[in-house]
Amino acid sequence: MSGHRSSSLRLDELVRSTPTGRSRAVDLVRVLALAAVVLGHWLKQGWYVDAAGVLHRAGLLGIAPWTHPLTWVFQVIPVFFVVGGFANARSWRSASLRGASYGAWLAGRTERLTRPVVPLLLFWLVATPLAPVVGLDGEWLRIASVTSLVPTWFLATYVVIVAVTPLTMTAWERWGVGAPLAGLVAVCLVDLWSIRAASTAVGAVNLLLVFGTLEMVGFAWSDGWFSDRRRAVACSASGLVVTTCWSGSAPTGCRWSA
Repeated sequence: MSGHRSSSLRLDELVRSTPTGRSRAVDLVRVLALAAVVLGHWLKQGWYVDAAGVLHRAGLLGIAPWTHPLTWVFQVIPVFFVVGGFANARSWRSASLRGASYGAWLAGRTERLTRPVVPLLLFWLVATPLAPVVGLDGEWLRIASVTSLVPTWFLATYVVIVAVTPLTMTAWERWGVGAPLAGLVAVCLVDLWSIRAASTAVGAVNLLLVFGTLEMVGFAWSDGWFSDRRRAVACSASGLVVTTCWSGSAPTGCRWSA
Protein backbone atom coordinates (compact mmCIF):
# COMPACT_ATOMS: atom_id res chain seq x y z
CA MET A 1 0.00 0.00 0.00
CA SER A 2 2.85 2.37 0.87
CA GLY A 3 4.44 1.67 -2.53
CA HIS A 4 1.20 2.54 -4.29
CA ARG A 5 0.89 5.77 -2.29
CA SER A 6 4.49 6.67 -3.10
CA SER A 7 3.90 6.12 -6.82
CA SER A 8 0.76 8.27 -6.69
CA LEU A 9 2.69 11.06 -4.98
CA ARG A 10 5.42 10.94 -7.63
CA LEU A 11 2.79 11.05 -10.37
CA ASP A 12 1.07 14.01 -8.70
CA GLU A 13 4.41 15.84 -8.46
CA LEU A 14 5.09 15.15 -12.12
CA VAL A 15 1.67 16.51 -13.10
CA ARG A 16 2.19 19.65 -11.01
CA SER A 17 5.65 20.25 -12.47
CA THR A 18 4.42 19.92 -16.07
CA PRO A 19 4.17 23.36 -17.72
CA THR A 20 0.58 24.44 -18.28
CA GLY A 21 1.27 25.02 -21.97
CA ARG A 22 2.41 21.45 -22.55
CA SER A 23 -0.01 19.26 -24.47
CA ARG A 24 -0.44 15.93 -22.74
CA ALA A 25 -2.40 14.69 -25.76
CA VAL A 26 0.72 15.22 -27.89
CA ASP A 27 2.82 13.36 -25.31
CA LEU A 28 0.35 10.46 -25.43
CA VAL A 29 0.47 10.31 -29.23
CA ARG A 30 4.30 10.37 -29.14
CA VAL A 31 4.41 7.46 -26.69
CA LEU A 32 1.83 5.42 -28.63
CA ALA A 33 3.58 6.08 -31.96
CA LEU A 34 6.97 5.12 -30.57
CA ALA A 35 5.55 1.97 -28.96
CA ALA A 36 3.92 1.02 -32.28
CA VAL A 37 7.20 1.55 -34.16
CA VAL A 38 9.10 -0.70 -31.75
CA LEU A 39 6.40 -3.38 -31.54
CA GLY A 40 5.80 -3.36 -35.29
CA HIS A 41 9.49 -3.82 -36.07
CA TRP A 42 9.75 -6.73 -33.65
CA LEU A 43 6.60 -8.45 -34.89
CA LYS A 44 7.66 -8.40 -38.53
CA GLN A 45 11.01 -10.12 -37.97
CA GLY A 46 9.70 -13.66 -38.55
CA TRP A 47 12.33 -15.53 -36.55
CA TYR A 48 12.29 -19.31 -36.52
CA VAL A 49 14.72 -22.13 -35.75
CA ASP A 50 14.80 -25.11 -38.13
CA ALA A 51 15.22 -28.78 -37.19
CA ALA A 52 19.00 -28.40 -37.34
CA GLY A 53 18.92 -25.62 -34.76
CA VAL A 54 19.76 -22.89 -37.27
CA LEU A 55 18.19 -19.47 -36.70
CA HIS A 56 16.45 -17.86 -39.69
CA ARG A 57 14.84 -14.46 -40.27
CA ALA A 58 12.22 -14.79 -42.99
CA GLY A 59 10.14 -11.68 -42.36
CA LEU A 60 6.63 -12.16 -41.00
CA LEU A 61 5.01 -10.27 -43.88
CA GLY A 62 6.50 -12.77 -46.33
CA ILE A 63 5.48 -15.94 -44.51
CA ALA A 64 2.09 -14.84 -43.11
CA PRO A 65 0.04 -12.85 -45.67
CA TRP A 66 -2.77 -12.40 -43.13
CA THR A 67 -0.52 -9.88 -41.34
CA HIS A 68 -0.49 -7.45 -44.29
CA PRO A 69 -3.47 -5.35 -43.07
CA LEU A 70 -1.60 -4.81 -39.80
CA THR A 71 0.82 -2.54 -41.65
CA TRP A 72 -1.97 0.05 -41.80
CA VAL A 73 -1.93 0.08 -37.99
CA PHE A 74 1.81 -0.11 -37.34
CA GLN A 75 2.98 2.26 -40.08
CA VAL A 76 3.09 5.21 -37.68
CA ILE A 77 6.56 6.62 -38.28
CA PRO A 78 5.08 9.60 -40.19
CA VAL A 79 2.93 10.32 -37.12
CA PHE A 80 6.08 10.19 -34.99
CA PHE A 81 7.70 12.89 -37.13
CA VAL A 82 4.59 15.09 -37.23
CA VAL A 83 4.30 14.98 -33.44
CA GLY A 84 8.05 15.54 -33.26
CA GLY A 85 7.58 18.68 -35.33
CA PHE A 86 4.98 19.91 -32.84
CA ALA A 87 7.41 19.34 -29.97
CA ASN A 88 10.41 20.76 -31.83
CA ALA A 89 8.54 23.96 -32.66
CA ARG A 90 7.62 24.54 -29.01
CA SER A 91 11.08 23.59 -27.80
CA TRP A 92 13.06 25.73 -30.28
CA ARG A 93 10.89 28.79 -29.75
CA SER A 94 11.14 28.44 -26.00
CA ALA A 95 14.94 28.09 -26.22
CA SER A 96 15.15 31.14 -28.48
CA LEU A 97 13.10 33.24 -26.03
CA ARG A 98 15.44 32.18 -23.20
CA GLY A 99 18.44 33.18 -25.29
CA ALA A 100 19.79 29.62 -25.36
CA SER A 101 22.31 28.86 -28.10
CA TYR A 102 21.56 26.48 -30.94
CA GLY A 103 24.37 24.19 -29.78
CA ALA A 104 23.02 23.94 -26.23
CA TRP A 105 19.49 23.34 -27.48
CA LEU A 106 20.58 20.64 -29.94
CA ALA A 107 22.79 18.96 -27.35
CA GLY A 108 19.87 18.75 -24.93
CA ARG A 109 17.47 17.37 -27.53
CA THR A 110 20.02 14.85 -28.83
CA GLU A 111 20.94 13.65 -25.36
CA ARG A 112 17.30 12.89 -24.50
CA LEU A 113 16.77 11.13 -27.82
CA THR A 114 19.87 8.93 -27.73
CA ARG A 115 19.97 8.08 -24.03
CA PRO A 116 17.59 5.07 -24.37
CA VAL A 117 19.85 3.56 -27.08
CA VAL A 118 22.89 3.41 -24.79
CA PRO A 119 21.78 0.23 -22.91
CA LEU A 120 21.17 -1.49 -26.26
CA LEU A 121 24.66 -0.60 -27.50
CA LEU A 122 26.22 -1.70 -24.20
CA PHE A 123 24.36 -5.00 -24.42
CA TRP A 124 25.84 -5.76 -27.84
CA LEU A 125 29.26 -4.60 -26.69
CA VAL A 126 29.13 -7.37 -24.08
CA ALA A 127 27.11 -9.93 -26.05
CA THR A 128 29.36 -9.97 -29.12
CA PRO A 129 32.45 -11.48 -27.47
CA LEU A 130 30.33 -13.73 -25.22
CA ALA A 131 28.22 -15.29 -28.01
CA PRO A 132 30.81 -17.93 -29.03
CA VAL A 133 31.38 -18.80 -25.39
CA VAL A 134 27.72 -19.77 -24.89
CA GLY A 135 27.61 -21.68 -28.19
CA LEU A 136 26.01 -19.14 -30.52
CA ASP A 137 27.59 -19.05 -33.95
CA GLY A 138 28.11 -16.02 -36.16
CA GLU A 139 24.78 -16.42 -37.97
CA TRP A 140 22.84 -16.25 -34.71
CA LEU A 141 24.80 -13.17 -33.76
CA ARG A 142 24.30 -11.52 -37.14
CA ILE A 143 20.55 -12.06 -37.30
CA ALA A 144 19.94 -11.05 -33.69
CA SER A 145 22.07 -7.92 -33.91
CA VAL A 146 20.58 -6.82 -37.24
CA THR A 147 17.08 -7.35 -35.89
CA SER A 148 17.68 -5.20 -32.83
CA LEU A 149 19.91 -2.48 -34.31
CA VAL A 150 18.51 -1.81 -37.79
CA PRO A 151 15.15 -0.50 -36.45
CA THR A 152 17.03 2.38 -34.84
CA TRP A 153 17.46 3.93 -38.32
CA PHE A 154 14.48 6.20 -37.76
CA LEU A 155 16.09 7.61 -34.61
CA ALA A 156 19.22 8.62 -36.54
CA THR A 157 17.02 10.25 -39.17
CA TYR A 158 15.04 12.04 -36.49
CA VAL A 159 18.22 13.47 -34.95
CA VAL A 160 19.10 14.98 -38.33
CA ILE A 161 15.58 16.42 -38.66
CA VAL A 162 15.89 17.95 -35.19
CA ALA A 163 19.24 19.47 -36.17
CA VAL A 164 17.70 21.34 -39.12
CA THR A 165 14.66 22.51 -37.16
CA PRO A 166 15.77 26.19 -37.17
CA LEU A 167 15.89 26.10 -40.98
CA THR A 168 12.55 24.36 -41.43
CA MET A 169 11.00 26.66 -38.81
CA THR A 170 12.24 29.68 -40.75
CA ALA A 171 10.72 28.27 -43.94
CA TRP A 172 7.39 27.66 -42.19
CA GLU A 173 7.28 31.12 -40.60
CA ARG A 174 8.15 32.82 -43.89
CA TRP A 175 6.02 30.86 -46.36
CA GLY A 176 3.43 29.17 -44.19
CA VAL A 177 1.67 26.20 -45.75
CA GLY A 178 3.65 26.82 -48.94
CA ALA A 179 6.72 25.37 -47.22
CA PRO A 180 5.37 21.82 -46.68
CA LEU A 181 3.68 21.95 -50.09
CA ALA A 182 7.06 22.75 -51.67
CA GLY A 183 8.51 19.86 -49.71
CA LEU A 184 5.81 17.57 -51.08
CA VAL A 185 6.61 18.63 -54.64
CA ALA A 186 10.32 18.05 -54.02
CA VAL A 187 9.56 14.57 -52.64
CA CYS A 188 7.60 13.64 -55.77
CA LEU A 189 10.34 14.92 -58.07
CA VAL A 190 13.06 13.00 -56.24
CA ASP A 191 10.90 9.88 -56.25
CA LEU A 192 10.37 10.10 -60.01
CA TRP A 193 14.07 10.80 -60.57
CA SER A 194 15.14 7.82 -58.47
CA ILE A 195 12.70 5.53 -60.30
CA ARG A 196 13.80 6.66 -63.75
CA ALA A 197 17.47 6.46 -62.81
CA ALA A 198 16.97 3.20 -60.87
CA SER A 199 19.10 4.79 -58.14
CA THR A 200 18.57 4.02 -54.46
CA ALA A 201 21.13 6.71 -53.64
CA VAL A 202 18.90 9.37 -55.21
CA GLY A 203 15.87 7.91 -53.46
CA ALA A 204 17.65 8.11 -50.11
CA VAL A 205 17.46 11.91 -50.33
CA ASN A 206 13.76 11.54 -49.61
CA LEU A 207 14.55 10.31 -46.11
CA LEU A 208 15.27 13.93 -45.24
CA LEU A 209 12.74 15.55 -47.57
CA VAL A 210 9.80 13.38 -46.51
CA PHE A 211 10.42 13.58 -42.79
CA GLY A 212 11.44 17.24 -42.95
CA THR A 213 8.12 17.97 -44.67
CA LEU A 214 6.25 15.98 -42.03
CA GLU A 215 8.01 17.99 -39.34
CA MET A 216 6.62 21.18 -40.90
CA VAL A 217 3.14 19.65 -40.73
CA GLY A 218 3.84 19.40 -37.00
CA PHE A 219 4.73 23.11 -36.99
CA ALA A 220 1.33 23.82 -38.56
CA TRP A 221 -0.34 21.75 -35.86
CA SER A 222 1.57 23.61 -33.14
CA ASP A 223 0.51 26.98 -34.58
CA GLY A 224 -3.16 25.99 -34.69
CA TRP A 225 -3.41 25.72 -38.47
CA PHE A 226 -5.55 22.60 -38.10
CA SER A 227 -7.92 24.20 -35.59
CA ASP A 228 -10.16 24.84 -38.59
CA ARG A 229 -12.07 21.56 -38.79
CA ARG A 230 -12.55 21.83 -42.54
CA ARG A 231 -8.79 22.03 -43.05
CA ALA A 232 -8.22 19.07 -40.77
CA VAL A 233 -10.83 16.91 -42.51
CA ALA A 234 -9.62 17.91 -45.99
CA CYS A 235 -5.98 17.13 -45.15
CA SER A 236 -6.90 13.80 -43.51
CA ALA A 237 -8.99 12.74 -46.49
CA SER A 238 -6.30 13.81 -48.96
CA GLY A 239 -3.65 11.95 -46.99
CA LEU A 240 -5.73 8.77 -46.98
CA VAL A 241 -6.35 8.96 -50.73
CA VAL A 242 -2.68 9.65 -51.55
CA THR A 243 -1.47 6.89 -49.22
CA THR A 244 -3.92 4.39 -50.71
CA CYS A 245 -2.95 5.25 -54.27
CA TRP A 246 0.78 5.37 -53.61
CA SER A 247 0.76 2.00 -51.85
CA GLY A 248 -0.80 0.27 -54.85
CA SER A 249 1.69 -0.99 -57.40
CA ALA A 250 -0.81 -1.77 -60.18
CA PRO A 251 -0.57 0.73 -63.03
CA THR A 252 -4.32 0.60 -63.63
CA GLY A 253 -5.07 2.77 -60.63
CA CYS A 254 -5.53 2.91 -56.90
CA ARG A 255 -6.04 -0.22 -54.89
CA TRP A 256 -5.71 -1.25 -51.28
CA SER A 257 -2.36 -2.78 -50.69
CA ALA A 258 -0.33 -4.06 -47.78
